[in-house]
Amino acid sequence: MIEKEKPYVTFGSLVRRAAKLLTQRLAINFKEMGLDLTAGHWFILTALWVKEGRNQNELANFCNMDKTNITKLLDAMEKLNLVVKIEDRQDRRNKLVYLTNKGKELREEMTAAQQKTLNEAQEGVNPSEVAICQKVLKKVIGNLR
Repeated sequence: MIEKEKPYVTFGSLVRRAAKLLTQRLAINFKEMGLDLTAGHWFILTALWVKEGRNQNELANFCNMDKTNITKLLDAMEKLNLVVKIEDRQDRRNKLVYLTNKGKELREEMTAAQQKTLNEAQEGVNPSEVAICQKVLKKVIGNLR
Protein backbone atom coordinates (compact mmCIF):
# COMPACT_ATOMS: atom_id res chain seq x y z
CA MET A 1 0.00 0.00 0.00
CA ILE A 2 1.31 3.45 -0.97
CA GLU A 3 1.13 6.12 1.68
CA LYS A 4 -0.38 9.40 0.47
CA GLU A 5 2.26 11.53 2.23
CA LYS A 6 5.18 9.74 0.56
CA PRO A 7 5.66 9.66 -3.19
CA TYR A 8 5.97 6.32 -4.91
CA VAL A 9 9.71 5.79 -5.29
CA THR A 10 11.23 3.52 -7.90
CA PHE A 11 14.77 3.26 -9.18
CA GLY A 12 13.82 5.23 -12.30
CA SER A 13 12.04 7.98 -10.43
CA LEU A 14 14.99 8.37 -8.05
CA VAL A 15 17.46 8.63 -10.94
CA ARG A 16 15.24 11.17 -12.71
CA ARG A 17 14.79 13.23 -9.54
CA ALA A 18 18.51 13.20 -8.74
CA ALA A 19 19.39 14.28 -12.30
CA LYS A 20 16.84 17.10 -12.19
CA LEU A 21 18.08 18.34 -8.82
CA LEU A 22 21.71 18.23 -9.97
CA THR A 23 20.79 20.28 -13.05
CA GLN A 24 18.88 22.81 -10.94
CA ARG A 25 21.68 23.12 -8.39
CA LEU A 26 24.27 23.56 -11.14
CA ALA A 27 22.23 26.46 -12.57
CA ILE A 28 21.98 27.99 -9.07
CA ASN A 29 25.72 27.69 -8.57
CA PHE A 30 26.40 29.27 -11.97
CA LYS A 31 24.10 32.15 -11.06
CA GLU A 32 25.80 32.62 -7.67
CA MET A 33 29.10 32.98 -9.55
CA GLY A 34 27.56 35.64 -11.79
CA LEU A 35 27.17 33.31 -14.77
CA ASP A 36 23.82 33.52 -16.54
CA LEU A 37 24.19 30.03 -18.00
CA THR A 38 22.35 26.72 -17.82
CA ALA A 39 23.32 23.08 -17.50
CA GLY A 40 22.65 22.79 -21.24
CA HIS A 41 25.30 25.43 -21.90
CA TRP A 42 27.64 23.50 -19.59
CA PHE A 43 27.15 20.23 -21.50
CA ILE A 44 27.88 21.86 -24.86
CA LEU A 45 30.87 23.82 -23.58
CA THR A 46 32.27 20.64 -22.01
CA ALA A 47 31.97 18.84 -25.35
CA LEU A 48 33.77 21.69 -27.09
CA TRP A 49 36.49 21.94 -24.44
CA VAL A 50 37.23 18.28 -25.20
CA LYS A 51 37.13 18.78 -28.99
CA GLU A 52 36.22 21.85 -30.99
CA GLY A 53 34.80 21.74 -34.49
CA ARG A 54 32.02 19.28 -33.73
CA ASN A 55 28.85 19.42 -35.80
CA GLN A 56 25.40 19.59 -34.23
CA ASN A 57 24.84 15.82 -34.56
CA GLU A 58 28.06 15.09 -32.70
CA LEU A 59 27.12 17.58 -29.99
CA ALA A 60 23.65 16.04 -29.67
CA ASN A 61 25.17 12.58 -29.20
CA PHE A 62 27.88 13.76 -26.81
CA CYS A 63 25.41 15.75 -24.69
CA ASN A 64 22.61 13.17 -24.94
CA MET A 65 20.19 15.83 -26.24
CA ASP A 66 17.96 16.04 -29.27
CA LYS A 67 18.94 18.20 -32.24
CA THR A 68 16.17 20.74 -31.59
CA ASN A 69 17.49 21.51 -28.09
CA ILE A 70 21.07 21.64 -29.36
CA THR A 71 20.07 24.11 -32.07
CA LYS A 72 18.24 26.37 -29.61
CA LEU A 73 21.13 26.27 -27.13
CA LEU A 74 23.72 26.97 -29.82
CA ASP A 75 21.72 29.92 -31.15
CA ALA A 76 21.55 31.36 -27.63
CA MET A 77 25.24 30.66 -27.07
CA GLU A 78 26.12 32.44 -30.30
CA LYS A 79 24.22 35.50 -29.09
CA LEU A 80 26.18 35.32 -25.82
CA ASN A 81 29.41 35.18 -27.87
CA LEU A 82 30.37 31.78 -26.44
CA VAL A 83 30.49 29.85 -29.72
CA VAL A 84 30.65 30.47 -33.43
CA LYS A 85 29.24 28.21 -36.17
CA ILE A 86 31.29 27.83 -39.33
CA GLU A 87 30.24 26.06 -42.52
CA ASP A 88 31.87 22.65 -42.96
CA ARG A 89 34.02 22.78 -46.12
CA GLN A 90 33.47 19.07 -46.77
CA ASP A 91 29.69 19.14 -46.25
CA ARG A 92 28.04 22.54 -46.63
CA ARG A 93 24.88 21.27 -44.92
CA ASN A 94 26.83 20.99 -41.66
CA LYS A 95 27.95 23.76 -39.38
CA LEU A 96 30.99 23.13 -37.20
CA VAL A 97 30.94 24.69 -33.76
CA TYR A 98 33.95 26.41 -32.24
CA LEU A 99 34.51 28.22 -28.97
CA THR A 100 35.10 31.94 -28.88
CA ASN A 101 37.71 33.33 -26.50
CA LYS A 102 34.87 34.06 -24.07
CA GLY A 103 33.72 30.42 -24.28
CA LYS A 104 37.26 29.23 -23.59
CA GLU A 105 37.70 31.62 -20.67
CA LEU A 106 34.63 30.27 -18.85
CA ARG A 107 36.15 26.81 -18.42
CA GLU A 108 37.82 27.36 -15.05
CA GLU A 109 34.90 29.20 -13.47
CA MET A 110 32.25 26.81 -14.75
CA THR A 111 34.30 23.78 -13.75
CA ALA A 112 34.55 25.20 -10.23
CA ALA A 113 30.75 25.59 -10.09
CA GLN A 114 30.30 22.05 -11.37
CA GLN A 115 32.71 20.69 -8.75
CA LYS A 116 30.89 22.63 -6.04
CA THR A 117 27.64 21.05 -7.21
CA LEU A 118 29.11 17.55 -7.07
CA ASN A 119 30.53 18.22 -3.61
CA GLU A 120 27.11 19.38 -2.40
CA ALA A 121 25.41 16.35 -3.94
CA GLN A 122 27.88 13.90 -2.44
CA GLU A 123 28.06 15.46 1.03
CA GLY A 124 27.88 12.73 3.65
CA VAL A 125 28.18 9.99 1.03
CA ASN A 126 31.10 7.62 1.38
CA PRO A 127 33.39 7.55 -1.72
CA SER A 128 32.92 3.77 -1.93
CA GLU A 129 29.14 4.33 -2.10
CA VAL A 130 29.65 6.82 -4.93
CA ALA A 131 31.77 4.25 -6.76
CA ILE A 132 29.08 1.58 -6.35
CA CYS A 133 26.41 3.99 -7.56
CA GLN A 134 28.49 4.85 -10.63
CA LYS A 135 29.06 1.17 -11.37
CA VAL A 136 25.34 0.39 -11.12
CA LEU A 137 24.34 3.35 -13.29
CA LYS A 138 26.91 2.36 -15.95
CA LYS A 139 25.37 -1.13 -16.03
CA VAL A 140 21.86 0.31 -16.34
CA ILE A 141 22.98 2.60 -19.17
CA GLY A 142 24.68 -0.32 -20.90
CA ASN A 143 21.54 -2.42 -20.57
CA LEU A 144 19.41 0.27 -22.16
CA ARG A 145 21.66 1.14 -25.14
